[in-house]
Amino acid sequence: MKGRQTRPGSNGSGRSNQRRSPWPFPQRRIGLTWRALILAAAVAVVFVMITPSLGVYFNQKAELSRLADEEAQHKKSIASLQDELKRWDDPNYVRAQARSQLGWVVPGETGYRVIGKDGKMLGGGVSLEPAGDAATAGQQNSWWRRMVGSIKTADSPQRAVPSQTPR
Repeated sequence: MKGRQTRPGSNGSGRSNQRRSPWPFPQRRIGLTWRALILAAAVAVVFVMITPSLGVYFNQKAELSRLADEEAQHKKSIASLQDELKRWDDPNYVRAQARSQLGWVVPGETGYRVIGKDGKMLGGGVSLEPAGDAATAGQQNSWWRRMVGSIKTADSPQRAVPSQTPR
């Protein structure tokens, strides 16, 4: 084979005795390297550092959801209270409430109350009279009498009696 140049280490047929790798770097055995260990350690450190933050994140997300539900419930409550407030502006509603809850009647009408066998009023309505004698209960519970009693108590507090300890 004249005219053909052969490379050193070749057998002249154009093929080399050693197989050439398509990669420019020498091949290594597959296994655990220092770079892989450092990468694994870095990933572990990042995981350990991020775990508490994730816990806080999920706790705050649950708290936010709970507060959003509570806010929706409060908005419904506010809306119902505003509706009730608007109803109280209507004189017919006020009259109806006075009739049903307080037992009031319009002048010229006759009001009736149904009394049961036990002597108590049957049906709807609210009893505004305190139990017992109405006159004495009203005198005992009047606001100004309680206020005067409170002032007297504040002006002259009772002295604590020292307790005798057994010897």
